Amino acid sequence: MIFNIDFDERALKEWLKLDKAICEQFKKKAEEATGKSLH
Repeated sequence: MIFNIDFDERALKEWLKLDKAICEQFKKKAEEATGKSLH
């Protein structure tokens, strides 16, 4: 199963402001939940 996430431009701006450690933590949890590696 493939998941695609489209970010609203405003949300993407906020995402990019987040600390990289938080982004990595979110990515890890999403990978655990889906069983797939995120790019």
